[in-house]
Amino acid sequence: MPTPPSLTLSGPNDAQHGWSYRLEPGETFRTVPVAAALSEYDGVDGAFAALTRYRRAIRRPPPATANLPVVFNDFMNCLMGDPSTARLLPVVR
Repeated sequence: MPTPPSLTLSGPNDAQHGWSYRLEPGETFRTVPVAAALSEYDGVDGAFAALTRYRRAIRRPPPATANLPVVFNDFMNCLMGDPSTARLLPVVR
């Protein structure tokens, strides 16, 4: 007998997603709004990329961050805490 299709939706921790509810054909269940992503070609990486695009699209930046300066993390660009104009220019857009 083939396994029926399933969908798993999880919360950030066990207290918010440590339960299950089995639906029989024709039954319904109402929950909070969710987002799901499928990727036909890129597997799980494609699904995560789709979810990331969705999260970025729906995010409302807090008003307090509207006028913050740009922060550049030079460790992420292999400058190892030794930045100079000559070393920064190639990695700063």
